Amino acid sequence: MVSTSRSLALTMLPLLFITSAIILFFVSKTEPLFRLAQQKLDRLNTVLQENIAGVRVVKALVRADFEAQQFEAANEDYAANSIRLMQLWRSSSGPAGCRPFAAGWLDQCDPHPSPPLAMPEQLC
Repeated sequence: MVSTSRSLALTMLPLLFITSAIILFFVSKTEPLFRLAQQKLDRLNTVLQENIAGVRVVKALVRADFEAQQFEAANEDYAANSIRLMQLWRSSSGPAGCRPFAAGWLDQCDPHPSPPLAMPEQLC
């Protein structure tokens, strides 16, 4: 690009640095959240596996309510972290970025949502 237009290359250079800084900022914010989400999912899977493996023991000891509360707490913790992560993720790509990740429950980020796409039979 420098051999084609030196002035254009020098104009694009600051944009490259700004874009790189923005990308590094969001990577530094989301990477710890992704790690935390993975740990929360691991905890959720552990609780679920313990529940499945110990169903007979739980029934024998009549601890079903306690086990359900333990699973619910782990599930809520994971869900809260995932929501926070997706909110940060969508802020990096603007209102249109929430659609691929949120399938509807975060669509409030776009105050003027576009109409849904037409089905093939509606196009005929």
